[in-house]
Amino acid sequence: MDLSQIFYHTTNCVITVGSAIGWVDLWRGIILWDMLGNEQTLSGVPVPLPMKQIRASDASGRRLGHARYTRGVSCINGRLRFVELQFEVVHLHGLYDEETGWPISEMKSWTITTWSNGGMSELYSDWDEDCTLRASEIAVGDDTKSELSLLLQDGCDDHADAEQRGLQNLFVSDPHFGMNDSDADGDIIYLTARVRFLHPKSWILAIDIKNHRLQSVAMSAPLPKGLPCVDSNYCTCIISKCTN
Repeated sequence: MDLSQIFYHTTNCVITVGSAIGWVDLWRGIILWDMLGNEQTLSGVPVPLPMKQIRASDASGRRLGHARYTRGVSCINGRLRFVELQFEVVHLHGLYDEETGWPISEMKSWTITTWSNGGMSELYSDWDEDCTLRASEIAVGDDTKSELSLLLQDGCDDHADAEQRGLQNLFVSDPHFGMNDSDADGDIIYLTARVRFLHPKSWILAIDIKNHRLQSVAMSAPLPKGLPCVDSNYCTCIISKCTN
């Protein structure tokens, strides 16, 4: 594994932590600057290390890749919350998707893991693992079954193949914590979902990680031509609190 990406800071996103602004490198850590504080100094908080990638025996020389595809962070109720996706993928070597141009892969399963951090110091030990949830453990109720069925059939000409698909077979990415009043504890994770890897057409899933259920499914607006599919086409925020 090429670990150079965790040896220097590359800003993937920006968050606010109280009166501080945080420049986030999702592989490495957060640089904080309290704009209203008496001391105009920078501080740093590390994020959980990508241990699976570091330990992978078959990943020699590979880069970690786009952090926002698998990782996300927010500050909720005064605590940092961190989420990471892990995948079990089978790569069909030598086969390429005619529409996207990407190599064809099959998603076998995926897992959501979340952490929380109330100390916000330079210590990795401040992070507590809160939840690990496999896709196969997520319940689908009657209120979301029809929408999920449409998603699973999307782009599949063979009805029998579509019937074999499940939530765990979707290519998910771009995890974000919900920040609405109803998501105040950080129990809702939003994901981009695709039937095929990096296909322009995508859906948004809301996963209730506390109750292990699929809360909602919605079709996402098609990405404009030329916009990279590794860039999230949505974000979560609390702007509605200021406009209602």
